[in-house]
Amino acid sequence: MQETKKLFIYELKLQSFRDISGSGIGDFAGLYSKIHYFEFLKFNTICIDDVLKPYENAFSLEDVNQKYGSLNDFVTCVLEFNKKGIELSPTIDIKKLKQAFINWSNLMNLYKRKKEENPALNVADLTALDTYILNERNQTLNIVELANSVLYFDKIINFYLQCGVKTFTILNFEDLIATHNFTYDFHYLQDFYRMIKRLEPDAYVILKTNKNNYKMFKQMLKLKIPCLDYLYLTHLPKLSLAKELPFSKKGALKPNLFFQNLRHYINNPKFIISLSSDEVGRLSSRWGDEKAFNFEATKSFMCLLFSLKSSFAIYYGDELGQIRANIKGPSDFKDLNYNEEKRFYESKGISKETYFLARSILDPISQYTNMAWSAKTNSGFSVANISKNLNSLNWQKNNVNLLTNDLSSPLNFTSFLFELFEDENLKKALNKGKIRTNCFFSNGLIKIKRQFEKTKIYFLINLTNKPVRCPTYPKLKILASSYAHKMYADMPNKLDPFESIILVSDDKVIKKENIVNLS
Repeated sequence: MQETKKLFIYELKLQSFRDISGSGIGDFAGLYSKIHYFEFLKFNTICIDDVLKPYENAFSLEDVNQKYGSLNDFVTCVLEFNKKGIELSPTIDIKKLKQAFINWSNLMNLYKRKKEENPALNVADLTALDTYILNERNQTLNIVELANSVLYFDKIINFYLQCGVKTFTILNFEDLIATHNFTYDFHYLQDFYRMIKRLEPDAYVILKTNKNNYKMFKQMLKLKIPCLDYLYLTHLPKLSLAKELPFSKKGALKPNLFFQNLRHYINNPKFIISLSSDEVGRLSSRWGDEKAFNFEATKSFMCLLFSLKSSFAIYYGDELGQIRANIKGPSDFKDLNYNEEKRFYESKGISKETYFLARSILDPISQYTNMAWSAKTNSGFSVANISKNLNSLNWQKNNVNLLTNDLSSPLNFTSFLFELFEDENLKKALNKGKIRTNCFFSNGLIKIKRQFEKTKIYFLINLTNKPVRCPTYPKLKILASSYAHKMYADMPNKLDPFESIILVSDDKVIKKENIVNLS
């Protein structure tokens, strides 16, 4: 049986990643301009939004192209990233298949209109994608089509395959699962999976969910007729949120609860673990430390993700320790019901100041902040001095340009962790070695042991802002630490706030060389 490839996913919002056109909205050219950044970080999958979304209610092909870029720009991105061993994975929402299909149909209409307005356009001069678009538009939009979700899905998948896409992230797949007397029926989901595989046998299908239903997930992985290649889990970021009053307080990370929700998924690369989600605020602000231990907290969270046998995903900016949006007032939330909700919280004994602070930290708006590339205007997001998005609170001191040249930064630590997986002396232990010990101690320390044959690797991770005691291993060597400037004369018997160390059974240490300028 072929070994499951471990996915390293970098999820981003195209609209706030990088703007080249000067429209104030991120575009495909901006994504392509940073291809060397992903090469440096060594992620093998980039998860993006549905590319058809910009065509919703669009009346002009030129307007869409000027904001986000043309379809040829998207195809160029896909092909060029593929050459680097990186897959672009658009998100397809099962709940919005009808809208996606309408968007696809509108895209076809806009291209058809462009052809009609320019009869001199020679079909022989068109790209393969343009030819597909003009030919596919022979289909008509009617009541039968709008009632057929299978048709929606088939057309959308076909469109992406024509663009060169071979990895798909499916959202709200639970709508395709029927339940009968506490049992699950996966036939419909299996049909959708087989539809993709029939069209492209080498495609990867990633099912994304914010639910924590291990019983169902376990059954899905054991099906004789498969329904997925990977399960992308985003339930962890919601653990500290109060269900009834989510903006009543920041909500600390609870180690016991965190581990109980994590432990089922740590040994299987088919599970993709994420500590971030576009449903809540930035990881470093919620569970980390915005001031004294910002770098250390970020590196400890990265260390945890790398220590697991599972695949993992991060949100753009998490590798920098990017924190919450720079929200100056209620109007930044763009929420017409803000004052009404604030008064509701006040009726529950929560002051407006507490509500505003908690919402600033937890609101999903922080996940749509501009990617911080430099200390220039708009954090280097755009060539123009305009932006449709907010900047992060610490963008002037915490951006790619500065952190690339700081060897102690979370950015370089993330790159270093990727190098661990490529080191011949450690690769087998990290790729094949199972997690054989209990990963959790009640004081807030997580211990991950990875072993294959004689090679042992320990990850000791403190995810709290307090010192914790830890076991000592005199025969092991310290390979790396989240405290970059700390000197270790011997194995420590306690770890400081957000201090994490990696131990190995020998002294093979990877050295960082040739740091490149990524600005």
